[in-house]
Amino acid sequence: MTTLHSYTDDHLHQLTATLQGYADAGIDPAFDMDMEELERQFAELRLTSGCND
Repeated sequence: MTTLHSYTDDHLHQLTATLQGYADAGIDPAFDMDMEELERQFAELRLTSGCND
């Protein structure tokens, strides 16, 4: 049982480190997901206004 526990602990530490790396880099998945609708609306606005830059 200690092997499984050690395995789980190692993976939790790795996951925590990975998530902290994302936070340090300014990556926020929840924010990105919330902005998808806004990005879609901006793309639609660009298409309808004729700005295809």
